Amino acid sequence: MSKIVRCDSSGRTALHFAATKNNVDMMVILIEFDSSVINKCDKMVINALNIVEGNTALHYSCAVGSAEHVKVLLVHSADVTVQNLAGNTALHVACMNNNYDVVELLIASKCDVNVLNNEKYVFPHLYFQSALHYVMKMSPSVYKALVDSSASILPTVVC
Repeated sequence: MSKIVRCDSSGRTALHFAATKNNVDMMVILIEFDSSVINKCDKMVINALNIVEGNTALHYSCAVGSAEHVKVLLVHSADVTVQNLAGNTALHVACMNNNYDVVELLIASKCDVNVLNNEKYVFPHLYFQSALHYVMKMSPSVYKALVDSSASILPTVVC
C-alpha cells in the first residue's frame, strides 16, 4: 500500500495533516493522486476519519478557517454530513471557530443547518447543540447566515 494513504496510530492521513497545516497545494496533490484509493482506515481518502476524534479533513479545514481548503475539499466531494465522535459536522466546527466564510461555503453546499451534536455526553450544559447555538453569542453575521438558511432555534430531538 502506498505510504500516501496510510494512517498514523490515530487514524490521521496525510490529507488530515495538510488540512491542519494550511497547505492547500499539498491537499490538491493528495486528493488528485487518487481520490478513489481506500486507505487502511477503510474509508475513502477524502472522507477518511481520524479514529481518535472522528474528524475528516473537512472538519480540520473548518477549524483552521481556510475557505480555500474547504472549497478544494467540497469540489472533490467531501461529505458535509459526516459527524465526528462528538456529533459535530463541519458546520458545527466552523461555527465554533467563528469562521464566517467557511460557514457560507458549507451553507451553499446545502449542508443540513439543523443537525444536532451529542455533546451531552461531554459537556452536560451543552447537550444537543446545533450550529446555530454555537454562534448565538459569538457572531451576529454567522448567526444571520444560518437563520437565513432556515436554521431552527429549537431543533427537534428524537427520543
